[in-house]
Amino acid sequence: MENQNSEEAIPQLFILKAKSGQWMWEIDLPSGTQACAGFESQGDAIEDAHDTLSGYVEKFSMVFTKSAGD
Repeated sequence: MENQNSEEAIPQLFILKAKSGQWMWEIDLPSGTQACAGFESQGDAIEDAHDTLSGYVEKFSMVFTKSAGD
């Protein structure tokens, strides 16, 4: 019988703004880090992450930050 109280860690999706002003997203998964950059807006980065990860990652929590690489 499986332990129903054990849950897998929910990966965090980071939405980051680079010093250049462009936006990116990054997520660490058991299979490795996935990322994409070069978006003009935060919304574009979120939309691309959702489109890219849907069907592949069941759940993730979103973390927003203003600058990447600090």
